[in-house]
Amino acid sequence: MGKRLYVGNLSFSITEADLREAFKAEGHDVSEVKLVTDRETGRPRGFAFVEMATDEGAAHAIGSLNGRDLQGRTITVSEARERTGGGVVVAADVAVAAAAAAGAGKRLAAFRLRSYSALSVE
Repeated sequence: MGKRLYVGNLSFSITEADLREAFKAEGHDVSEVKLVTDRETGRPRGFAFVEMATDEGAAHAIGSLNGRDLQGRTITVSEARERTGGGVVVAADVAVAAAAAAGAGKRLAAFRLRSYSALSVE
């Protein structure tokens, strides 16, 4: 199985096809390209994840593409890290919060601001 790479500092006009072509031009075998976009606007957020076919290909891609210019931007290519928990409210937490709020005679309000969700007790 290959490695997933983080590619940062991308031009906001880049497409998945452009990124795939940049990796292929260096002789890398790419399995998948995922350009991260804003949930609300659909516009690129300036970074992507590229799945390489092999671990060796991933190491070579990091060495050959990190710090290179792509569409006028110096890109960063590194091994992707797993997400860590931070600020994510799961359904079970919401249920507990709602029950606690109801028990206190208060109302639980959920709202969304841009791409962040929040809870408040009123």
